[in-house]
Amino acid sequence: MHVVELYVYPLKSGAAVPRKAAELTSRGFKDDRRWMLPDERGEFLSARTQPKLLRVQAEQRSEHLICSADGQPPLKVKAPKGESIEVEIWDRRTSARDAGDEAARWFVDWLGIPCRLVYQDERDRRDVEARPLTRDSDRVSFADSYPVHLIGTASLAELNRRLPEGVVAETMRFRPNLLVKTEVPFEEDGWGELKVGECEFAQVKRCPRCVLTTRDPAGGEARDDQEPLRTLARFRREEGATWFGVNLVPRRLGVVSLGDTVHVAIASNV
Repeated sequence: MHVVELYVYPLKSGAAVPRKAAELTSRGFKDDRRWMLPDERGEFLSARTQPKLLRVQAEQRSEHLICSADGQPPLKVKAPKGESIEVEIWDRRTSARDAGDEAARWFVDWLGIPCRLVYQDERDRRDVEARPLTRDSDRVSFADSYPVHLIGTASLAELNRRLPEGVVAETMRFRPNLLVKTEVPFEEDGWGELKVGECEFAQVKRCPRCVLTTRDPAGGEARDDQEPLRTLARFRREEGATWFGVNLVPRRLGVVSLGDTVHVAIASNV
């Protein structure tokens, strides 16, 4: 098994940025989901309800985030270091740094709703959702719950095999950090500890899927037939959720590169 695709998402719900290599930090891959848009109540916005976010190209360059979108002038904003404000992700409060009025206006113009752009500074602590294999020291960026998301090619192929004719589930409908070449569908569900190149991870939870998988990854348009989520739910729905892919937390930091071998050290017992 080896890594065949590698992505970061500098802006939560923004377009994916493919990488040939990425540094793994304690909160996930460097530059991954360190920026986010909260609404006027401080609650996070995502492409689930604001699909135009998928069309924002955002890339971290040194201390600056560079954003572009059709018809918009480019935005360049420096990572703020000021006082923290409270924001909320999935009913859990955390802190962030406001990027200022110019950045806010850019996104208000694009989305047409009140919002701010915020950044997660190193001083801002956000704990992962506790699970049997997590630790009290585990932290996460503005990703939904955990630092790294992985899917296997065999799992994707099995879903596509079951889909109605003319429907294709692309990698980016699931917004992974890592796509790994696998031979057995959903074998990643049973991984406990794994090594990817020089880095090590614990697999702590399967990933529940939502309506975002029904949106075109490039344009944001939703499918009326609710595919591929509808088909996935027919054979992957358990415990009130539809599962696809797994969530990882870092255990040994370093660099992950395309082509890196994936070794499963311990099978999951949870």
